[in-house]
Amino acid sequence: MAPIRTPQDSLLDSDTSHMNFLRELANDANLVLDLAAGTLIGRGSTSGTGSAEPITLGSGLTLTGTVLSAGAGLTDFTKDLGNAYSGTFDITGLSGLTPGKNVTVVQTAQAIASKGNARDEFEMSDIQLTGYVVDAATIRVYWNADDIVVGTYAFAYAVS
Repeated sequence: MAPIRTPQDSLLDSDTSHMNFLRELANDANLVLDLAAGTLIGRGSTSGTGSAEPITLGSGLTLTGTVLSAGAGLTDFTKDLGNAYSGTFDITGLSGLTPGKNVTVVQTAQAIASKGNARDEFEMSDIQLTGYVVDAATIRVYWNADDIVVGTYAFAYAVS
């Protein structure tokens, strides 16, 4: 396995070196999304073998499922997570949801009134979340962070 380098190391080398870093990462991980270039990088064949290269759908690959459909929109909300590394919470009072559906939940840069309208909480506390529909009126969200988080954070969700 190639030595691990951070994206920051790679980006400092040159404009093209970040692509080499992402190719190395994709060789180990099978698939990487390069948000800066808007490119999906992964194994260059449908069998998942070969060198990691940018993937195009014209190469015999197809995408299935929907992560977040166009125009679906996200619903913003804030939540006090207390003082913890991880946990769960429910979003209640909804209606018309289909039980068992996946829910995309993301941390946003919306202003947080209790933190002086801060929009930069992601820089201090990166929180990963996922969820599912429990019943017609409830979404259950699981979250975790690398460090202890304290207080209220801004999020958004969309049901797939």
